[in-house]
Amino acid sequence: MRKFILNISIFCLIIIGLHLLFAFFADGSTDTSYLRFTSEKQSCLIIGDSRSSQGIIPDAFDSITPNNEKMYNFSFTINNSPFGEVYLNAIKNKLDISSKNSLFIISVTPWALLEDTSVRLEHDKNSILFEMNSFNSKPNIEYLYKNYKYGWGRIILDRISKYILEKYSTKMSNINGSWSFLHTNGWLEVFTNMNEKHVEINTNKKIQSYINTMSNKSFSEYRYNYLKETINYLNNFGEVYIVRLPVYYSLLEIENDINPNFDDLINKINNVKYINLKDESKLYKYTDGNHLYKKSAIIVSKKIADKILELRK
Repeated sequence: MRKFILNISIFCLIIIGLHLLFAFFADGSTDTSYLRFTSEKQSCLIIGDSRSSQGIIPDAFDSITPNNEKMYNFSFTINNSPFGEVYLNAIKNKLDISSKNSLFIISVTPWALLEDTSVRLEHDKNSILFEMNSFNSKPNIEYLYKNYKYGWGRIILDRISKYILEKYSTKMSNINGSWSFLHTNGWLEVFTNMNEKHVEINTNKKIQSYINTMSNKSFSEYRYNYLKETINYLNNFGEVYIVRLPVYYSLLEIENDINPNFDDLINKINNVKYINLKDESKLYKYTDGNHLYKKSAIIVSKKIADKILELRK
């Protein structure tokens, strides 16, 4: 019996050791969020959903941040980081509150102020941020245990796949799928086929998804109030700018239908500095109509930085 227990204990230690070893290999190829839970606390944040996660590049703001602080993208997705108590608590855990002269960019969309009327669940309990305690640990065992959906051995396989995909990324025109890599500054870079036909198919899927979703959505006082609370909180530590990113014009029309007073609601918020780029939708390229293609994201990020400099004057 003693030998059996010893063998079981050794086996368990080996399994635990392997998991810990695999955790040290986790990086931007592991998933679209992991690295944001491993970096140190940040002074300057980009906040929002997948639109800003892909569409606002932190490096564009490094020259205009107070004290030359590095900008960090702490955006996730509309399901994981809608405005609410869960996201605000995550922001508080990520923010370095010792800095009192910071820069914050909050990306807003009409969808961000809506809720699903067909479902009445505890707010955001399905978010990867829900009940997370560790936001600055590397490796982040808590995140991998709670949110990584695969066997941890896949972490190494994903790193290998990333190397192969990156090597042949110039040949993406021959691939119908896409892949992403999360950079250490929090920006999610998406590699995808930008062939006109492929983009059209993805955009039509997104339009249909919007149409199917909007019937169950209605304005949420909870989301709106937490947007204001988030702004008020961040105002204690520096400048806050609200940004509405451009989207494909067909999707913009749907957004205008579901929340026609959206811009007025944003402008009513006290001390708000609103950079509204919605009318520039036809100037840029999108991977699916909803998300800016990375080359357009570079241009838009630079434009936002320039607008911030103008507003400061």
